Amino acid sequence: MRRTPKLAALAACSALVGSSFLLAGAATATTTETSYWSMNESNVGDAAVDSVGGNNGVASGNPAPAHSVDVPYSTPANAGSMQFDGQNYFEVNNTLSADFSICAWIKTSSTGGYNHWENAPIVDSEMGGFAYDYGFGIDAQGKLAFGNGGNITQSAQGDQTISGVATVNDNSWHNVCVTRNNTTGEDILYVDGAQDFVGVTGVGNVVDNPKAWIGNGQDGNAQFVGLIDDVRFYTTVISAADVHEVFSPTAPVVDPVVPEVRYDVKTTLAETGGLLNNALVIGALLVLAGSATIVVAKVRS
Repeated sequence: MRRTPKLAALAACSALVGSSFLLAGAATATTTETSYWSMNESNVGDAAVDSVGGNNGVASGNPAPAHSVDVPYSTPANAGSMQFDGQNYFEVNNTLSADFSICAWIKTSSTGGYNHWENAPIVDSEMGGFAYDYGFGIDAQGKLAFGNGGNITQSAQGDQTISGVATVNDNSWHNVCVTRNNTTGEDILYVDGAQDFVGVTGVGNVVDNPKAWIGNGQDGNAQFVGLIDDVRFYTTVISAADVHEVFSPTAPVVDPVVPEVRYDVKTTLAETGGLLNNALVIGALLVLAGSATIVVAKVRS
């Protein structure tokens, strides 16, 4: 059946709007990312810029962390990583509390201890004695480790630590992540985009220390000597698919080119007149909005 120009234009507009909503939906994977430190600072002593949440890291140590051109990837463009020597670090506000996830790239040969406060720290918000605190780093066997102080049972509090299986202190670049579920206590460790270990630690909001350190610790930790890049905080338990996307981002989705459609009376869709023009404008705006959202979700800062 032959469509009239206006009906055909309406069908095209509906298709555009539908595809626009699909594209916008795909952007939800990173909506809970609250901080992203690209670690591209070029001068010793520069603050580590948080391009998502403005939680810039204060450089500490003598010397402070230094710029390195050794990076885990070059596409998309990566201007550098930061070198830590065991005594320096970046201090940020601890914005993590209940459910959360942490991801980073690391390259090191450091080892830590058997408890979370003894790790070679990647991100640390520890305190002395029992506290609702946490540490994410490398254990005595060179494995990824995470632990926190929390409620082990309804009547008991304590510190618990889990360690992974994969070796991450082989002086090669590794993408490492941990997710923490504050309802069940489940923690999942990931190495290079794949699940490494699942364990359980205590529950409770880990807010006793208002600060977190990147590259060092605050309660008897081992030294982290090596490189750290692309540190990310999330306020949810991100999915395995999200973790893999952090490890190996896909290319941005680009809207398909919609060919110009010509009719006997009207020249293009945009000339079909009156009320229909408004519908086309709305559809085009939704497509643009969807495109902008997906670029944010897929392109590194």
